[in-house]
Amino acid sequence: MNEDNIVTIIAYRDEDGKLSEGWFNETLPDIKKEVLNWVEHGCTQFKVIKNDRNYDFYWLNDYE
Repeated sequence: MNEDNIVTIIAYRDEDGKLSEGWFNETLPDIKKEVLNWVEHGCTQFKVIKNDRNYDFYWLNDYE
């Protein structure tokens, strides 16, 4: 498995209240940008489902 195949998955509630998932092969700064975009569109309840790169997602608590 190479670096591009390592996936991070974050579940959240979208602006309509439906459960959704975001799948990322990107680095942590890119993931943070996308989560901030979700927040700006009214998404909530973020939960890390898969974190094989062992990123520290403590900052997700700021959006609860």
